[in-house]
Amino acid sequence: MSNKLNISLKKYITDLQWWKEMTTIVIGCVMCAIGFVFFINPYNIVPGGVYGLGIVLHNIFPSIQVGTFGYMFDIPLLTIAIILFGKAFGGRTLFAAAITPGLMNIISAMVYPNEEALQSLDPSQLMGGAVDLSDHLMLACILGGTIIGAGLGFVVRSNATTGGTDIIAMILNRYLHVPFSRGVLIADTCVVLAGLVVIGFGIGTQNGEAGGWLLSLYSLICIFVSTRVIDYVIDGASYDKLLFIIGNTHSEALREYIIKDLERGGTYIKSSGMYSNDDKEMIFLVVSRREVAQVQRKIREIDPTLFVVVTDAYDTFGEGFKPLTVNVTVNEGKIEAIEMGTNEAGEPMLKHAPLGDASPVEVREAECVGGPLAILDEYYGVYVTCPDDAQYRLDWIKDYFTPDMNHDYVFPNVFMSADDTKELSNLQADIQKCINAFKSNSVMNGFTDADWDQFMKDLEAYKLDQYLAIFQKYVDAYYAE
Repeated sequence: MSNKLNISLKKYITDLQWWKEMTTIVIGCVMCAIGFVFFINPYNIVPGGVYGLGIVLHNIFPSIQVGTFGYMFDIPLLTIAIILFGKAFGGRTLFAAAITPGLMNIISAMVYPNEEALQSLDPSQLMGGAVDLSDHLMLACILGGTIIGAGLGFVVRSNATTGGTDIIAMILNRYLHVPFSRGVLIADTCVVLAGLVVIGFGIGTQNGEAGGWLLSLYSLICIFVSTRVIDYVIDGASYDKLLFIIGNTHSEALREYIIKDLERGGTYIKSSGMYSNDDKEMIFLVVSRREVAQVQRKIREIDPTLFVVVTDAYDTFGEGFKPLTVNVTVNEGKIEAIEMGTNEAGEPMLKHAPLGDASPVEVREAECVGGPLAILDEYYGVYVTCPDDAQYRLDWIKDYFTPDMNHDYVFPNVFMSADDTKELSNLQADIQKCINAFKSNSVMNGFTDADWDQFMKDLEAYKLDQYLAIFQKYVDAYYAE
């Protein structure tokens, strides 16, 4: 046990990527706290979330700070999330949600001169009035939304959230099948409306601000700014543009322009018109933002009938853009798993770095059939090299599996009735559990003929014959057709 603990601790101590991400989370949480304390809380702007609700309740209970209200909502929400989502709800979110309210309270106590000013959140006393933006609420919205959005973006990029309404949205998504984005919108809308009622109309405080309803509009502006900044931090600045050029694109003049003048590569994609059903060709092309106008002018010169779609490309990797390098953590260190190289013809080709005894699961999952970077046999040596252990695995499959592969034994694609599907699901739960238990015990302790006989009896008790009969019914019907 002690050895395992030491290995685990050593892994985290030496994992620079983990430290980088945790540092980024802390920086993001600090930025969120600063954005709220300096530009949101003093002006009763309610930008949704648990902290927006904390601002609303602070107007009713001024002795309780906004960050404290954050804890009062986050703790039960986090508890519910852990119960409902288990390990799927990451420890990083717990960390971010735990430190953000505390940072808000600490910073608030530092920037206000006394308890009375802290309770009133009087902007004229914030840092001695040096950052009072009471007459510039639009600027406060923009600055606050930008800083909070950047902070949240850093947190999200590190695979975490600050909890709050995100948890409510997750619950609505799982149990009411409400889309996550809509769940966040519903929760934040309720918070903004609560701000309108309490701060704008003075209900619950008997101290409504003149024109307080305008604060709800400022809140919406703040929400818009913060969400845009979050997208910017997560997805990038979108300096590259993606072009789809549709029509009679097999023009030698257009091809020469793209390859020689732009020094770009493109991809021909076969397509057909929905209305005319005529075969067409489409060029898939990525260029920089400044090159879009050049391409458009050239297309007008060559063939003005071409249909062109321009959209953002948030990240572009490869020759002429960012280098394609994948960092994969292996054991206690890091290796460069994939880099750009060339094939025998001198053309660009992805190259696997030597992995030695390590074989990162991340790389395998990405390259398997159905993965985002699926690699077929014919791609090796042309588009990508063969990893150190790939050929061994391919030969092993060929020598030991292929001889026994027969399409007659493959269960066909069939549509089952709802009742049969439900019955299979119920039966499979017990059968699979029984099989897994026997396999595990057999690997650890071996098994005798008596153990096997008992295993067969257990499967019979779990209605294996009924389970197989359902499959057999659909196989027979399939081949009868």
